Amino acid sequence: MNDGVCRLLLALLVFVAGLPAPRGEEAPEAGLEAMLPAKTLAGLLVSDVETALKEAKAGRLGRMIAQPELQAYFAPIFANMKAVYEDLRAGHPELLSVEDLERSVLRGSACAAVYKRDAGEALGFLAVVKPGDPATLARVLPPNMTVHAGRNSVVAWRDGCLIYGKPAEDLKGILAAKPGAVKLGVLRARLDAKEVLAWADVAAIYEQMADAQDDETSMRMRAVLGGLGLFQVKRVRMGLGFHAGEAVLETCLDWRDAVDAKALQGVFRLFEPGEPFAAGAFKIAGPDAPYVGAGYFHWDRLQPLVLDLVARQDPARAAEVAGFLKQVDTALGFDLQKDLLANLGGAYVLAESSIDTSVPFSSMPGLVFSFPAKDPAKVEACLQKFHAWFTARIGELGSGIGGFVLRKYAQGDRTIYALTGKLLGGPLVAWSVSDGRMLVGTTVNALRRGMEQLGRTDSILDNPEFAKTVARLAGKPFDAKNLPQGLAYGSDRSTGLGTFALSSLGVASGTIALSAIVESAQKRARGPRPHTGEDRALAFLAGPAGQALLKVANTVDVELWPDATFFERYRVARGSLSRWDPEGLFVRCELPFPVPGASAGNGSPSALTTVSVAAVGAGLLLPVLARARESARRSSSMSNLSQMGKAMAMYSMDQGRQGKFPPTAADLYPDYVRDARVFLRPGWSQLHPAHYMYIPGSEQEDGITVVAFENPPEDQFGDGRNVLVAAGSVEWMSNDEFANALRETAAVLMKKGIEMKPVPIVYEEIIRKK
Repeated sequence: MNDGVCRLLLALLVFVAGLPAPRGEEAPEAGLEAMLPAKTLAGLLVSDVETALKEAKAGRLGRMIAQPELQAYFAPIFANMKAVYEDLRAGHPELLSVEDLERSVLRGSACAAVYKRDAGEALGFLAVVKPGDPATLARVLPPNMTVHAGRNSVVAWRDGCLIYGKPAEDLKGILAAKPGAVKLGVLRARLDAKEVLAWADVAAIYEQMADAQDDETSMRMRAVLGGLGLFQVKRVRMGLGFHAGEAVLETCLDWRDAVDAKALQGVFRLFEPGEPFAAGAFKIAGPDAPYVGAGYFHWDRLQPLVLDLVARQDPARAAEVAGFLKQVDTALGFDLQKDLLANLGGAYVLAESSIDTSVPFSSMPGLVFSFPAKDPAKVEACLQKFHAWFTARIGELGSGIGGFVLRKYAQGDRTIYALTGKLLGGPLVAWSVSDGRMLVGTTVNALRRGMEQLGRTDSILDNPEFAKTVARLAGKPFDAKNLPQGLAYGSDRSTGLGTFALSSLGVASGTIALSAIVESAQKRARGPRPHTGEDRALAFLAGPAGQALLKVANTVDVELWPDATFFERYRVARGSLSRWDPEGLFVRCELPFPVPGASAGNGSPSALTTVSVAAVGAGLLLPVLARARESARRSSSMSNLSQMGKAMAMYSMDQGRQGKFPPTAADLYPDYVRDARVFLRPGWSQLHPAHYMYIPGSEQEDGITVVAFENPPEDQFGDGRNVLVAAGSVEWMSNDEFANALRETAAVLMKKGIEMKPVPIVYEEIIRKK
């Protein structure tokens, strides 16, 4: 039996076994599907726990644990945990035996859901466990049990199901729900891995966001999300299970409507598939490459997307950014969009060389991207002009230890350009044009090995392990001329460290759960122990729960853990693939995920490839992105101050106020300013106590006097700030203009007999009022 999994469930069962049953409710319809609320936003379902455990046992990790080498390590631990539990049962016969727990709990199904309630109400949560043998579990549970187990939550036992719900008042409606509220058949479609199913109704979540937030900032945020194309996604589905005998994680992004790939919007247009990979695309990856990734990234769509996102925040800022880009083009001597970005093909291949090409003391492996160049000569000319421009301005851009240096290296008749930091010469990125392709590497050595590989005739396509992995993922014979639209491959270099960490986590979780069971049983027998002032940790270890924990922990003998030769026998390459179609995006990743520069399974999935490509693209437009982001934040801050001004005007017009503004800005909340986040400036940490300052004493008729203004943290001071004046307008003032405005404000207030004293607007103090 799987002792580790069993221990995780015992604490809840022991707790429930000791609860009273004050009243009864109606019984639910048969099946878990009927109990999921119709407005479920996100859910998780394990439809057959026994099958899932059997599949896991048949997997690589299960096969390894079954071997004598690892049994010598695990068997004493599991035996001791079982002995501790049996000793506990001797004094608490109401507890189920280990065999009964396995028969009931580990042979059933379970689900959980987060669901939408009425407008303005908090979300609800539901969890249901249906044991495979309900009669066994029912022996220790009161019939028709309903217990308010915590603040506004409830635990119930109905029709062979153990139910946890929050809030408690929803339980009756959930139990009376009709079958088919959530169409699990639709959610399972396109997923082969079904042992554990998860989903999120993205469209409903967007609607929930719209209901919860309707201020100007939220509207702009939704506009940006629309620009990113996220509203095009209807739902997200995930399946965890086994495919072709290997553990896999499958993910589906479903479009709202079936769409042609050319109709994709926002960020999805950057990664949509194009023409099939050319025959020489994979030449950059040698036959022994430990990691290879491939997919699509459309450089020519990156700049228009950035401009569109800025325009959705503030159209005026978009024109400003567009003008700045024209200035960049003029300075560089070429059109960044037309001459460079639009000249790069969408299909890329990322490879790691079999030898270490990283620089000393760096955690970043040597990687090289390969993009087809439509006009290699023009791309080369752009790189030369960029080098000339950078070199001419090196005194301005490269000053100080934080500056950058752009170096040139010769590689045969080709030139490698490398941007490095002055401090220790750490590499940032290197690029070159070779064999009709634009190459971008994390180090110069990685780029050199890639250029050498392009001159060879063999590639990763000649590696039988690569072909076997792709065929296993695709479910059909390997065809080098018809590869998946996106893929990642990683050889297995694991030494057993990942297995040790995973199994240690399971043993630790089981031991803690067992300790909690002992503590819970002892509390029911003797009541809570009064605190005597002694050290809590020592008191715990001296008690029954601590002794149980120590007894199991002392059984662990890491000297019995096998050496790396044992795990070499179980090494299997891992991969992932993606497929775009009119229904959405499908991704299948084998577990553990393929990762460059590490043993397969100690890092992120194949999405790392996409993220890396996006990072390279963002690096080329870093000045634009930084400026656009700050412009958006400045615009949001102007909106905040404008809302404060309108709220002050409404406050001053109320009866008895005689046109005077409030004594403090906190008086505006919540009657005049409903959302306290108006007092937070986007981009600044909430650790900074006051993002804005307020000057009391002004009236609307004062016109130009300063009423409120941005209060930047020490590391955020710039060349100016947003300022709200009494007339209600918000202006961007330089530091000199702001100083003059304060002097004029002080003079106006002095005539009224008021000393000008700016007061911090502290967000934490304001929200405590409500």
